[in-house]
Amino acid sequence: MIAAFNNSQGRAALVISPSGDITQDVILKAVPSGTPYILIDETDPKIAAFVSDATYRDAWVVSGDNLKIDLAAKRRIYGAGA
Repeated sequence: MIAAFNNSQGRAALVISPSGDITQDVILKAVPSGTPYILIDETDPKIAAFVSDATYRDAWVVSGDNLKIDLAAKRRIYGAGA
């Protein structure tokens, strides 16, 4: 399980369980109090592929119930050709 939230810089922060025996309650203790978050199933192949590819990680954001790449931030951080 992964908890994802936007940090104070507006980028996604992920709390990833290092093993299957870590409970949701323990993971959520790492999320700042009052911060909106989403829970993601890291066993989903699409999620696993997205999270394992760190290419544009500095442009990740939590939007609604999704983790995605903010295209404007991607261009600003990595350049127009990214």
